[in-house]
Amino acid sequence: MDDTLRTCIEHPFSQSAAPLSLYISDHITSPTAVVMPVKRIVHVCHAHGAVVFVDAAHVPGQLRPNIQDIDADFYAGNLHKWVFCPRSAAIIWRNPSRQHAWFRPLVTSAFEHRGLHEAFGYEGTKDDIPYICAANGIEYINRVGGLEKINEYNSTLLYKGVTYLEEKWGTKRLQVPDSMHSLYQCIVALPFIPGFSDFKETPAVTQVFMGKNLELQKLLLDKFDVQVAVVYVGQELMVRVSVSIYNTMDDIIRLADAVLALTKTEALFISDAGFIRVF
Repeated sequence: MDDTLRTCIEHPFSQSAAPLSLYISDHITSPTAVVMPVKRIVHVCHAHGAVVFVDAAHVPGQLRPNIQDIDADFYAGNLHKWVFCPRSAAIIWRNPSRQHAWFRPLVTSAFEHRGLHEAFGYEGTKDDIPYICAANGIEYINRVGGLEKINEYNSTLLYKGVTYLEEKWGTKRLQVPDSMHSLYQCIVALPFIPGFSDFKETPAVTQVFMGKNLELQKLLLDKFDVQVAVVYVGQELMVRVSVSIYNTMDDIIRLADAVLALTKTEALFISDAGFIRVF
């Protein structure tokens, strides 16, 4: 294992005053769209005696992981992102060789003591329609050609689109090893935008979608009808470009032009009413 990677994984264990009992790792990071080496992360964490929960929100419909081989204690992923399902449809897998008695839903119903499937399946009065739609989402993926065909279309469009943005904006994508590239997502640095790029703030890790980045994201949607996630990496504003089979290069061009229009704006300010005005 790469020594630098091991050092990064082990850092929380060396810094924690009390024994670290739970380690949570993304499989694909949400703000930065980086595919993490979760199998190696799990191996190191288990060596320290920690329970590992892999947050794989962006994995279903994008990757085909061997969950058993990863060997985390828990592995969870959303179906509303890339499996074409309504929100709240998700999966959670518990490692049968690493069972924990405390694993149970916080919201319970009459089936709390009837086993895990029943306990998670009947939580209060929640709507089951998103779960029922999971079968339809998988059927749709197969109907349009299967995951391999979707992977090919999305990854080709993403590479072409990000290259186009780099050329138009004169910026660069986040530099990561090829093995850590997401197939459907990539973050690209924004060019200088008055009122945003020159605004000094230090975003906390938990505030990655708060502050000037969220204002810029709203402005792109309200003024240009462009929906894209604007995030901080350090103190640099970047956009997370996400593509699916309903996107085309025209969407990328629209994003590029919208951002370039903002770079030429003479003044940006927030009124007392909280609205962003552009002149």
